[in-house]
Amino acid sequence: MVSKYEDEYGLPKLAGTDKQLEWARNIRYNILKKLESDNKNEFKDYAESHGEDEALGKEYEFLNLFYKQARASWWIDRRELEPVHFKDYCDDPAAFIAKYELELFKIENEVELKDTPTIYPEGEKTNTVCHIFSSGSDGDPYRMIYAKSDKDDVIIDVLHGIYDMRWNPKKVVWEYKWEGKLFDTATYDDMLVCIGYQMLSYGVPVSSDREDLYERMISGDYQKRCFNWVTVQDNELVYAYARFNDDIAYRVKRIKGIKFDYDHKRYILNPAYYEEIRDWADYCGVKISETAESLLKQAEERYLTRNVVAIAEKISEDSD
Repeated sequence: MVSKYEDEYGLPKLAGTDKQLEWARNIRYNILKKLESDNKNEFKDYAESHGEDEALGKEYEFLNLFYKQARASWWIDRRELEPVHFKDYCDDPAAFIAKYELELFKIENEVELKDTPTIYPEGEKTNTVCHIFSSGSDGDPYRMIYAKSDKDDVIIDVLHGIYDMRWNPKKVVWEYKWEGKLFDTATYDDMLVCIGYQMLSYGVPVSSDREDLYERMISGDYQKRCFNWVTVQDNELVYAYARFNDDIAYRVKRIKGIKFDYDHKRYILNPAYYEEIRDWADYCGVKISETAESLLKQAEERYLTRNVVAIAEKISEDSD
């Protein structure tokens, strides 16, 4: 638990004796967790009076003062630390830092801007540049996409509109966590292009460490992500989803022959109702995989080539 927390928040390795280290790491973990929980209401009050974006930055400054304390002895000496208040830091940062003998460090985990050419769109709505850059390499299970700029309402509005784009106050940057989903046709580069294109479309100048993608950002040449598919699993035609959608689920339940597989949490479709399935998928933006389409075509072929016979009309024996 302690190690996971340290990795998640990028906490520095502590300096001290072997005996001090294990003790200090546990103390640090408990203090930081308490620091966050004790100040939840104060963070919320500050956000209501100063705005969410300014509050996130201020909260980061406050917490980072403690995150960066790297001496085991500093934590051990404060193992019985009384409640620390975010409000006290906001009122007088210098007095707060002196009171707790906090050592000041450069923000090492802040994402640095890179000097790259800028694309200026026609009809600029702001002269603030949004810097978009990548991390990791092909094959990594998780990769980040970062977006950074000076504070600008236009850029913030665009980023808020991109699903799963999140502000990270600890790195002072917006970030998108790329995780390739099963059946996803979009790539990491597609998402980089998508963010760049969205910015340019709203009149925001863009720069990126991926200059090779500039032409695609300008033209909007990217594959959209899709998290809802009709595919084949265990020889069954199924509606599989990486993100549950209430509207799509409501509509799929109206297709004839639908069953819900509680063990695997998926909907099983009957290919015999291929026309309804295709109409539903088209209306809801659900993609049909090649193997699933093959099953639907087989069902359609069986229907079209079925043996249709004319039934002779039986003449009543009582008729003349």
